[in-house]
Amino acid sequence: MRCARTYEIACLRRAFVSPEPSPPDKESRRWPDRVRDVIAAAEEVASFVQGHSFDSFRNDARTVKAVLADFAIIGEAVMHIPEPVRAKVQQVPWRQIRAMRNIIAHVYFGVDLQKVWTTATVDIPVLIPQMQELLKLAPSE
Repeated sequence: MRCARTYEIACLRRAFVSPEPSPPDKESRRWPDRVRDVIAAAEEVASFVQGHSFDSFRNDARTVKAVLADFAIIGEAVMHIPEPVRAKVQQVPWRQIRAMRNIIAHVYFGVDLQKVWTTATVDIPVLIPQMQELLKLAPSE
C-alpha cells in the first residue's frame, strides 16, 4: 500500500520500523537493561572520541552526530532507572545527564560542542565504572 502523504504516522512507521519481531516494549525492560544501555553507549562514545583532539572532533560531523546520538541514548536510559536505584550511586550526575539529553533532543541547534567534548573525554570514562558498579546491585535473574 502506497502512502498518500509521506508524513502520515502509518507511513513513517513502515519506513522506520524494522520488519523483525518487535523488541520488548519499554515497560517490560528492567532497570538493569537500561544500565547496560548506558554502559554500551558510553563505551561507544569513548571509542568515537579516541584519537581526536577537540578541533578534529568538532570538524568531524559524523563523530559529533554519533556522540550526540549516544548521549541521547544515555539520557533516555537514565530516565527509566528508578529513583531508589539512582539514589544508590549519588555521585552520578543524574539530573545533568537527563538535561543534556533534553538539550540534544529539543535545543539541538544550541549544543555547545566544548561541553560535549568535555563530557565525552572527562565524564564518560568516570561514568562507565559507576554504571558497572550499579549493575552489580541488580537482582539476580
